[in-house]
Amino acid sequence: MNGCNDCTFPHDVEMYPVMMASIKRWYEETSIKKEKKMSFGSWLSGLFNKLIAAFKAFIKDAFDQATQLAIGEFSAFALSVVTTLASTDLTSEAKRLEAFKKIKDEAIKRGKELSDSVINLLIELAYSKYKATHPTA
Repeated sequence: MNGCNDCTFPHDVEMYPVMMASIKRWYEETSIKKEKKMSFGSWLSGLFNKLIAAFKAFIKDAFDQATQLAIGEFSAFALSVVTTLASTDLTSEAKRLEAFKKIKDEAIKRGKELSDSVINLLIELAYSKYKATHPTA
């Protein structure tokens, strides 16, 4: 092995092809491993993101269906409450609070739990229906 005075790198010309082949092989092996890991990692990440998106869509659909079921189940009751309260002398705010209380109590009696927003939605829908059938009210 030949060397120069300034460095420790071997200058044996006959070793260059062997060293270059070794470096090339190492580079190719590590590049392939990295590509496989990246490909698998990317695939796994993509799969995970798709599963999360599907889960979110399922939850959104389930919530919407639950809300629709609640509206269907309690709409007739809410309309009867709004119709009854419309003929009272209570203020609009007092009527709303009373309707809210009656619908919430009915839901509890039926073993259902309705969120405040669903109860308010029921009141709004019932009032809209009431106004459509009683335009002078």
